[in-house]
Amino acid sequence: AAVAAASTPPSDAHSPSTHGTRGLSTTQSELVSKTAELADTFTKLVEAHRQLEAKSAMVVEQDTKLVDSQSELVSTLKELAATRVELVDTHLELGSKSATMAE
Repeated sequence: AAVAAASTPPSDAHSPSTHGTRGLSTTQSELVSKTAELADTFTKLVEAHRQLEAKSAMVVEQDTKLVDSQSELVSTLKELAATRVELVDTHLELGSKSATMAE
């Protein structure tokens, strides 16, 4: 009888063990939770990236406007310099005419 009992498997040997099931359920629940957290983080990263791209585009646009404004300023300064030269020439001509008239 002892030999028969030792060679006979317990009645629940082929049924699934419930010992590790609770641990697996907890692990699966944790994985689902972590997956949801990762998805949320990914969504936030995508949105942050989109905002960064939009801000970058705005910076490029502002930089282009600045370059255009600087070019306009350089042109205006050149025109001003040319006008000063004309003004000096006119002043010298007037001074020369005044000297001639004074004689």
